[in-house]
Amino acid sequence: MKALRLAVVLIAVGLFLPGSAAAQRAVDVQAFRSLEGPVAAGQKVVPQPITLDDGTTVTLEVSPLQVFADGAEIVVHGPLGEWRAPAPSDRWFTGVVVGDPDSLVVLALGKSVRGFIATGGRVAVLGPGKDPYGDAPSGGTFVRTLSPELDVPDALRLFTCETDRLPVPPDALAPSSGPAAPLSTTM
Repeated sequence: MKALRLAVVLIAVGLFLPGSAAAQRAVDVQAFRSLEGPVAAGQKVVPQPITLDDGTTVTLEVSPLQVFADGAEIVVHGPLGEWRAPAPSDRWFTGVVVGDPDSLVVLALGKSVRGFIATGGRVAVLGPGKDPYGDAPSGGTFVRTLSPELDVPDALRLFTCETDRLPVPPDALAPSSGPAAPLSTTM
């Protein structure tokens, strides 16, 4: 779950960061056509290789990921009150770069292809040149490497989660009934 939260943050940050055209490379979205058809849970799919902004070609191996439960709704709390929105209809995939077991790939397919590829000590963001969620023409899909020195907004640099300051639910403090019995034994 931590990896998914990190993925969402990186995708959101990466899509809205300014980037020069020289620091990005156009990606042919046809490379991701194999992800559009039916893909069973757990099935591994290898889209066509893509070339990163530094000229490195990578092959991805991904599987579908169900981000929202069936029937999930998003509850938005805003200045005008609370309202519900349906979960996005995007299809999500997660996996690795072939040959790099320590890599992480997260892709979202909706009106555009968005995601990131973390491999070889860097993070490359994949997304449309503009209007990632709207109906306007995207201006193409690009990949570019995030620079931790230049691309992290100040608000994110100073972010702290502070979930450790939340109150602990009373049932979490209840004493346990002793050590749990083993689930299996060997003889």
